[in-house]
Amino acid sequence: MKKTLLLFPILFLIYWSCEEQDTTPPTVSITSPVSGQSVNEIVTISVNTDDNEGINKVEFFIDDSLVLTDTESPYAYEWNTTQYEDNSEHIVKVISYDNSDNSTESQPIMLIVDNSTSTPNGGNITSVTYTLTEMTVEWEESTDGDFKDYKLLYSETEIGVKDTLETYTDISTTSYTITEFDPLVENWFWVQVSDTMGLSSIGIGMTNSLDSEPTPVNITSVTYDLESMTITWEDYVPNMGRIQRMNRNTRSTVTNDFVSYELLQSDSEDGTYTSVVVITDQSTTSHSITEYDPTQENWFKVKVTDYWNLTSTGSEMTNEIDSPPTPSEIYPIESDNGSFIISWSQNNESDFLSYTLYQSQYGDMSDQSIVITINDNIDTSTIISDELGYFQINTQDIWGQESESNIIGTTNIISGIMYIVGESYNSEGTLTACYWVDGSRVELPGGDWATDIFVSNGTVYTSGTSGANACYWINETRYDLPGNGGEGEAIAVDSNDVVYVAGWYNDGSCYWKNGQRINLTTNGDSQAFAVGLRTNGDVYVGGYYLNNSHYVIPCYWKNGNDRHNLSIPSGGDGEVNDVAIMDGNTRYYAGYTMAPDNFAGYVPKACHWRNAGNRTDLPLGGSSWDIYGAYGRGIAVDGEDIYVAGYTDWYEFTGQEETTGGSFPQYWKNSTIHDLPGGPLTNFGTGIANDIRVMDGDVIVVGEATRDTSYSDSQESACYWINGELHYLVDQNDVPDGLEDWYWSSAKGIFIE
Repeated sequence: MKKTLLLFPILFLIYWSCEEQDTTPPTVSITSPVSGQSVNEIVTISVNTDDNEGINKVEFFIDDSLVLTDTESPYAYEWNTTQYEDNSEHIVKVISYDNSDNSTESQPIMLIVDNSTSTPNGGNITSVTYTLTEMTVEWEESTDGDFKDYKLLYSETEIGVKDTLETYTDISTTSYTITEFDPLVENWFWVQVSDTMGLSSIGIGMTNSLDSEPTPVNITSVTYDLESMTITWEDYVPNMGRIQRMNRNTRSTVTNDFVSYELLQSDSEDGTYTSVVVITDQSTTSHSITEYDPTQENWFKVKVTDYWNLTSTGSEMTNEIDSPPTPSEIYPIESDNGSFIISWSQNNESDFLSYTLYQSQYGDMSDQSIVITINDNIDTSTIISDELGYFQINTQDIWGQESESNIIGTTNIISGIMYIVGESYNSEGTLTACYWVDGSRVELPGGDWATDIFVSNGTVYTSGTSGANACYWINETRYDLPGNGGEGEAIAVDSNDVVYVAGWYNDGSCYWKNGQRINLTTNGDSQAFAVGLRTNGDVYVGGYYLNNSHYVIPCYWKNGNDRHNLSIPSGGDGEVNDVAIMDGNTRYYAGYTMAPDNFAGYVPKACHWRNAGNRTDLPLGGSSWDIYGAYGRGIAVDGEDIYVAGYTDWYEFTGQEETTGGSFPQYWKNSTIHDLPGGPLTNFGTGIANDIRVMDGDVIVVGEATRDTSYSDSQESACYWINGELHYLVDQNDVPDGLEDWYWSSAKGIFIE
């Protein structure tokens, strides 16, 4: 029996020591919301957790801060997000504990708080009205499901401190009335709407309308003539509703509150205004002054005073500033039996005072003297003695404003008739081929553009293009040339009136003799730009062809396809653009070559060749690295002097496209460069010289030049230069009104007979 009792405690200890402890942690996850979700107001964070021995508690953490310990299933936390900033991000996690104090931390989630759409709506003030005894404020009703209250706010100014007048908890209450108010000052009201979550918003505020001023009147016109300036304004119209309110408020019985207009004047819109006149007649709505200067601003406004000495001032207005006179244009000077006739365009403006003709020995009109002053605007010409010099017309108006005409010199009168060929807009507004005879335009029927001109005993021969095919004209009769897709580039006529036209068509270079095509270099890239005739009857055509190494080779052809290369720099290219024959024998070709360059790749250089190829390179214009290269376009020989017309290109700088780039019109005399007005060097946009002739020592160049300094907007206009003086060939009066690019035109060739 004793042995049995001792064995039982031992067996119990053995059994107890063999029982296993619980070490398995619970499982846990956040089931709602999901990571990355936007939440607002109160959001329920739901948790799913499980354990073999049971869950003791679940702890909820927001941004690592313990916010709740939940000991009963279901495990959840009602998170109030209204205390957090909109668009802020927050990390949410939970830790689950089982009954053995084993724990598991959940995978955290990130939530974005956004209560921007949760603020209560409504509360915008819809009206602030008043009568003699009360002022009533009305606002929009809120549609919020968790509405708490309205607070009516008040301030004397829009940006002032807002005081609470009343609080309403009834969502349907949307108006408020006060009996103590002043309608002559601002009374600003707002409504703040709050919800049960503590969110609130203030709606759009509003104030009462102010009726303290009389109806203002505005200036309607400020006009002037040679004798007076007249200011006109609106008629004052009494506001009867305002008058009735003011009568009640002031115990008066006024039926028309008008007392006076006061006209005020200033030298500037925002300057100090001084009184001009006070007018007590309500029907008088204009006033004239005789002391004024229309060349500057004269600002006026009207102040209205009413019966209660309240005032209002309407909008101001100034006169249109008087412009200087339209500049006259001196026309080409005419010679008349040992005298010169100088004439100019008429000024038809009403404030015309005088023309004054000035004379100077210098092209810039320095040290000038008065030739004559004319006070009759229709008298637009005068005769001077045979005296060389430069002349300019000054036009003045009665206000003292002046304008200057172009400058023209008697040194620019050439002997012979000047023919210039090109294209310009006609009187119907169509861009067509044409030529000018001493400045008078002659249209070439059916022509798109014209390129060269020759005159023999008054008969005019021109080359060009019509409908994308080569052609030529004799006077105004067009002759189409065989060969598709071509251009007639140059023209010459021999003593037997045989017509030679150099050019190209879609198969290569050629020339036409009395309309019959003679091929030069075909089945490849080749064009002809020049034609010349020796006295022995040989025909020389200048141009280029593309060789097998893909270099553009300057060349000439003799009597057909007998082709001869002209010299070029090593590794370069070139073109012939014109030809001139000295004394009917020695040939000079004008053009350019392209030489390799480390900076620009290839740089063009104007040049001329003598006979079979002695090349003379011509200097560049400009003075620095911004010059790109030059091109020779036309050539003339005068005695032993060689003249080449062309242009120099200017680099366009990145970021300065509107003020850089373009080309300089120039000509070279025996390798000495002469800049011409019409390009960047002479404060113009761009320009090109295309052809040149010399007559009795006068150098005449034709081409294009822009009419002002606008690089981006100004288009090139046909022109000619006589001894460096620029003259335009087109005028706005020659085309229909409203044609914006009327000045776009080109002058390609010149002949003087």
